[in-house]
Amino acid sequence: LMANQINNYVIEKKIGRGAFGETYIGNHKITGEKVAIKKSLNNDISLRNECNLLHYFKKCKGIPDVRWYGKHDIGNILVMDLLGKPIHSATFDNINKNINYYALQLIETLEFIHKKGFIHRDIKPENILFDLNGNNKIKLIDFGLSKKIITSDKKHIPFKTNKCIAGTIRYCSINVLMGYESSRRDDIESLGYNLLFLINKKLPWQGIKLGYKDKIIKIKEMKSSVKPSDFKIIPKDNIFKLINYSRRLNFTEKPIYQYLKTLFCIK
Repeated sequence: LMANQINNYVIEKKIGRGAFGETYIGNHKITGEKVAIKKSLNNDISLRNECNLLHYFKKCKGIPDVRWYGKHDIGNILVMDLLGKPIHSATFDNINKNINYYALQLIETLEFIHKKGFIHRDIKPENILFDLNGNNKIKLIDFGLSKKIITSDKKHIPFKTNKCIAGTIRYCSINVLMGYESSRRDDIESLGYNLLFLINKKLPWQGIKLGYKDKIIKIKEMKSSVKPSDFKIIPKDNIFKLINYSRRLNFTEKPIYQYLKTLFCIK
């Protein structure tokens, strides 16, 4: 069992376990404020990398804050904002009513990350959590697959092929499924598939029973030809405009975030 106290934080109970380690709810021993406490297994460096990135992104409204990071006799520990449930746990009415607001928040968060020279690479509903303060504010989490794409001398990383697929196949862009290096355009396309999923709770390419390689080919085909009528609850065309726009971008091209925001402007 974990020692009950780390720095100024007291551990209450375990809330999750993933490939990286375990997550607990805790509280600040003086203020009583609730926090999330992540512990890495076997001194895995991904937690330290995540901590560095969260620090780097700390002025962004859509990304949780780090409270403390350090080594402890039970492993590396990261204390951060405690967040609520993932976005797909919201009711259909909530999603339907607020989808444009959620899209706007995510576009702003991606714009911030991209300006800092990074891409997220694993946008999925499990990584979009509600802020505990309500108001339908959401935060993007899990920067374990994030990648620096603009180098310190302001150059974009080179285009490469034959890359392993990074991210979650269900939400990956077509280019990533082709084995191409990821860039900003792929985060945007991936966001589009997330929005389609939230409205319908299912994507047309879910549950395909094929071997891995054939499955990738099939999903690629289905994504290429996806259209509003493929869905039970037909999404507004603004989501498809976002997806089509992202597919027209070149590898190194910077998306026009202002244009993307106007697609979801709340009238």
